[in-house]
Amino acid sequence: MMKSRLARIRAPAVAVACVALGILLVAGCLLSTSLDDLSGGAGSAGASGSAGASDAQVSVCNDAHLFCDDFDHGALDASWTYVVESEAGTTRLDPDAGFSPPNALLTSTGTPGDYALVIRELGKQSRVRAQWMMRVQAGGDAGKVWAFKLNAKPPAADWTDYWVEVLHDNGNWRLGNLTRALEAADKSYESILLAPNPVAAEWHKFAVDVDLGASPKAQAFVDGSLAAVLALQPLAVSPVRIELGIVWSESIAATWGVRIDDVVVDVGP
Repeated sequence: MMKSRLARIRAPAVAVACVALGILLVAGCLLSTSLDDLSGGAGSAGASGSAGASDAQVSVCNDAHLFCDDFDHGALDASWTYVVESEAGTTRLDPDAGFSPPNALLTSTGTPGDYALVIRELGKQSRVRAQWMMRVQAGGDAGKVWAFKLNAKPPAADWTDYWVEVLHDNGNWRLGNLTRALEAADKSYESILLAPNPVAAEWHKFAVDVDLGASPKAQAFVDGSLAAVLALQPLAVSPVRIELGIVWSESIAATWGVRIDDVVVDVGP
């Protein structure tokens, strides 16, 4: 059963139930941030995953974005639409391990089927660009762990019918897409390896650019370098949301910890 801390969910009960269904998988001004800003440039972690002195002191939220959270300014439910956990999953602010001090989001799991997520609804969008810093303490190379999802909800579909995800799959990071929301499409899943492939236990800058418009595709970036591209099915402008955290899908016990910091989301052309 999903354990929801109701005091930390800003939604009616019906919406909470919809979140539970979607767990099978994670205001400012509207700004069209360039892809260069999202995928690299100053402040990215680089291959070693370490930040420079100035990077660790400047918040990405000093600039205007549709959504931004450096986890240093208030409780999680002040920024995120939902905070959801399984019985043994946990989400909390970690004051000792932020990429940009002091805090990072720490999500952790330890038993089969665990999850711990923060979710932000973004309204109807045709293109979403997101970036975040992430460090994973892997529970092992076997099995699948989802760390990021962008869900879309087309008409007459559910949140579980269309998504783009970044996942750790048997020791490798991949960009994946599931489509079962279109009348002419059965359930279809595709994923591709990220290259370069991030190293566990180090900070890395992840970025995704998901275009659901006339030429739909998803691009993933790692530390400023293009790491994977997937062609997508065209989709009508639909409500979208992002999920960040951890979902451990295997039937064996394993302890996973995912630290996330400096989340930035922008939308538009």
